[in-house]
Amino acid sequence: MRIVFCGTPQFAVPSLKHLLTQTDFEIVSVYTQPDRPRGRGQEISFSPVKEVAMAAGLEVQQPAKVRALEVEGHLRYLLPDAIVIIAYGQIIPARLLPIPRLGWINLHASLLPKYRGAAPIQWAIANGETVTGITTMRIDAGMDAGGDAVAGRVADWDGGDGAGIGGAAERDGSAVDGGDAAGTGEGRVGGAGAGSCRGYVGADVEAGGWTD
Repeated sequence: MRIVFCGTPQFAVPSLKHLLTQTDFEIVSVYTQPDRPRGRGQEISFSPVKEVAMAAGLEVQQPAKVRALEVEGHLRYLLPDAIVIIAYGQIIPARLLPIPRLGWINLHASLLPKYRGAAPIQWAIANGETVTGITTMRIDAGMDAGGDAVAGRVADWDGGDGAGIGGAAERDGSAVDGGDAAGTGEGRVGGAGAGSCRGYVGADVEAGGWTD
């Protein structure tokens, strides 16, 4: 199965690493945010996802705007079976959603429908949550209100600095695993060890597309 992976921060790294171990999957391209100055010295640095992708010898794309027409052309050229998107950091235009044959698989760092949109871990901390987690869903252009959540996991989290959510993904080996991607062929997403779905997820699909 041909996979395009879209992600930027450390939170997305465990899933990318795990997909790299799956012999049934070929990661044909990785999309991540452009290199930006970071730290006190404002030195240009790579995103954690880019570092892993380069170490694995993968093609890396870093468009300033994913809505650019050349991005659509590139994705269509790749003929992906599925696109995995985890904390990528840009709004995905609706016209890109039908490109992968089996759809887009999104991992979100909350137990949806709570804390949709950006910075879900930070909002959980700010609101004093003691239980939070991660949700996997499939999204497609034909759903007015977003996708159904078909796999969810509760992170072992103490309400501290948020590291526990990313750590839970590390301990599981991946947040999106091979079963999640393979399951799209049967109209479901559900990896090994995934918990039961906590009902319908009214995930936000804005006029401009999917936000992640």
